[in-house]
Amino acid sequence: MSAPSRADTIQLYAAGSLRAALSEMAKSFEAETGNNVQAKYGPSGLLKDEIAGGARADVFASANMEHPQALSAAKKSGPVQLFARNRLCALVKAGLKVDSPSLLERMLDPAIKLATSTPKADPSGDYALEVFAKAESIRPGARAALEKKAAQLTGSADSAQPPAGRNAYGWHVGEGRADIFLAYCTAAHEAQKQNPEQQVVQLPERIAVGADYGLTVITGGGGPLCAIHPLARRTEDPDQLRFRPRQIKVMLMKLSARNQLKGKIVEVKKGATTTHVRIDIGGQILTASITNEAADELKLAAGQTAYAVIKATSVMVAVD
Repeated sequence: MSAPSRADTIQLYAAGSLRAALSEMAKSFEAETGNNVQAKYGPSGLLKDEIAGGARADVFASANMEHPQALSAAKKSGPVQLFARNRLCALVKAGLKVDSPSLLERMLDPAIKLATSTPKADPSGDYALEVFAKAESIRPGARAALEKKAAQLTGSADSAQPPAGRNAYGWHVGEGRADIFLAYCTAAHEAQKQNPEQQVVQLPERIAVGADYGLTVITGGGGPLCAIHPLARRTEDPDQLRFRPRQIKVMLMKLSARNQLKGKIVEVKKGATTTHVRIDIGGQILTASITNEAADELKLAAGQTAYAVIKATSVMVAVD
């Protein structure tokens, strides 16, 4: 009788705006595989710094592309994939008369308290700065005025924390610290569910800013190599996270294969249905045959670092 397989734990670091979507996916993944997902959610910039400082993680899902790209450039992670999109909305306090056409004017009103997240620590704050930069082309001087008045209430290590279970943006607006809070549309709608009197206002097209989410697998995460699987789920709701079809399944499945040989691709030769990949491993060339579809999804190219993962029922040993 064979021994039961050991469950692996996948350490996921992810942007706070992904909590709802990834928590749902994690439960499904755990039920399907028997593996466990241990997730840490927070501002992407702070999570990136933790990983760069040596924190143990297997996958990093960021609310921007820059933070995972920085880890990849430092050779702390693999390639970065764009896997989801979001955008900014305005969360507005109850009773304040604001609509999309009047939003910029209200943001500039000295009597209105405007808030954002913290730039660099949280991409939401960086996206808000992009909004301010776009406003400059409509109203000269708007950028400086908005940057000066906007309170950075969330996203930093010392930001005030809401009560357990409360949406931070809705909490700040409800407590009167902000009249208008620029936040991800997903987060704004979550806040509105907790505070139905609060309003969610779309940014007018001329100052609208989208958010591209990047995902990367961390090298040396402490476990076996991770494999990324296609994601079938997609939503067309503009106020929900939009996941790219056939791109990334955010949850990772660790491979049971222990023979994982790191090398450099020297040739990628595509045929009618099969791609032959030649990998230089310490001076020895190993050739693998994979589907064209797999080669395209992995974006394989000569000069790229890759792993040859060997899983076989038996391995023969030869001597000279």
